[in-house]
Amino acid sequence: MLRIMSRVGGAALSAWRHPNHVLPLAPRAAWQAFPPSAVGSAMAQQERSMASKKHKAVLRQTKGYRGRAKNCFTVAVRRLQKALQYAYRDRKQKKRDMRTLWIQRVGAASRQHGMSYNQLIPSLNKARIELNRKVLADIAATEPYSFRAVMDTVRSVKQ
Repeated sequence: MLRIMSRVGGAALSAWRHPNHVLPLAPRAAWQAFPPSAVGSAMAQQERSMASKKHKAVLRQTKGYRGRAKNCFTVAVRRLQKALQYAYRDRKQKKRDMRTLWIQRVGAASRQHGMSYNQLIPSLNKARIELNRKVLADIAATEPYSFRAVMDTVRSVKQ
């Protein structure tokens, strides 16, 4: 193995290279002799396009991702696949989170009226009030007098 030391920005960096590795040994003046403007006028630049419509579609979907995931197809495909997995999982998770939030809101509102959530739900079923948790949470948050009427109805059936 061959150890190569180079100086970059004042700091010494070391890297292990294979013995057959060939290093470019062009002097600094060689590449400074042709500024970019001179090179562009002397040679026609290569016109590049996307490899396929699939590549273009994947890179369009990964626009805004960090690092090479936004412009390198092989990395972008993997990041996009993982993003779609997260999206699928989190659509389910969002439903669970919202249901938990509704239950917390209904529980808090029912406790203000002297009844726990665990007593409220069976009492609603006995009273044949078919309001789901989402609607109950909305009524509790936006219309406290309507929620009080529901609670009074439930109490009258419970007794």
